[in-house]
Amino acid sequence: EDQDFMYKSLQLNLEQKELLFKELDSLGFDCLPSRGNFISFDCKQDSREAFNTLLKEGVIVRSLAVYKMPSYLRVSVGLPEENFAFLEKIRQTLS
Repeated sequence: EDQDFMYKSLQLNLEQKELLFKELDSLGFDCLPSRGNFISFDCKQDSREAFNTLLKEGVIVRSLAVYKMPSYLRVSVGLPEENFAFLEKIRQTLS
């Protein structure tokens, strides 16, 4: 029933998703279009290995290898501080 909260949450999600698209693109990762609260992107390596590397750094993503997309990861859009932490770990480990 809290329409104001829903609107603010939707706006924050859209803003953060655009930020993630922009930053992942600038790092050379190809992103698939998304209408949800997540982004799927080509991490340019075996996504299962990338998943394990990021997991060791405290970042939880999903490998899409099970969907016959062996180099794709899926990340949920989070709060700004979560997204910045994710991007920093991506820069340190995958790019």
